[in-house]
Amino acid sequence: MVGGCGDDGGGTTDGSTTIPDAGPGETLFYVASVLGVGQADPTGDPSIVPGFNLDSLVSDASDPAGCLHADFTSPSPDNEPGVDNQLGPILSSVGSSIDVEGSLSENILDGSLLLLFEVERVNDRVNDPEVGLNIFIGQMPAGVDAPADADGDGLIDSDQTFDINPSSLVGGEPLVSVSGSIINGRVHAGPVDIEINLPVAGGLLLNIRDAEVRLSIAGDTISAGIIGGALDVDETVATIVAIDPDAIPESLARSVLEAQADLVPDAAGACTAVSVGLTFDGIAAVRGVTGM
Repeated sequence: MVGGCGDDGGGTTDGSTTIPDAGPGETLFYVASVLGVGQADPTGDPSIVPGFNLDSLVSDASDPAGCLHADFTSPSPDNEPGVDNQLGPILSSVGSSIDVEGSLSENILDGSLLLLFEVERVNDRVNDPEVGLNIFIGQMPAGVDAPADADGDGLIDSDQTFDINPSSLVGGEPLVSVSGSIINGRVHAGPVDIEINLPVAGGLLLNIRDAEVRLSIAGDTISAGIIGGALDVDETVATIVAIDPDAIPESLARSVLEAQADLVPDAAGACTAVSVGLTFDGIAAVRGVTGM
């Protein structure tokens, strides 16, 4: 499931946001072929973690403004200092017992996790000051059985048709829709609230607040995609406990998340949200109809 709302601008109203009208341009449509949970650099540098500087600070582990959590630097092409992404380390610690990213790859092919990206009003794929980004959850078209076709690397193949899950629309318009720009071939969009239901460990609903989105366009692919924002601790604790209350006590879930919280300090200075940075690559797809 994906849900959310975008920023306000001026122009055409879609029910969740107002996006400037920059002329027709072309519309590009992609399906995520790879999804990641934003873990540290696989080459071994723990200071390189995907995400964004969400609090406009560059803090270390002694800085109370960041709730005593050291920031990271994002990988190329952004190379941004002050990156906030505390969920990645949490899931890295879980990775020894649960292959989170392997499960996500399986979910993509079996059609249970089809994340669709639509970049519209594109007049220049290299530098364009005004584009729109819509994000949908997709589904296999009626009469088409999963799994989706895979390429030689076992990833979802290009130019397949995927329908739009009706939960991704409100009044017939995209629920997650936000304005942005293209800078040196890279889409920058946000902030926008995004709900993503990851079908791992029984289902993990991430309600990402004030998310920023970036992705690089090259031919029929998108790469180095990042969705970064904040997860409210109370809300996320409830989501985790709902998976299996017997296996995951609320006290345990709360202690882990509160220990990693690094955003949205309350009046007492305690952070109430955990930063997250999900990663993705994608391949060109064909937009189908709205499913049932």
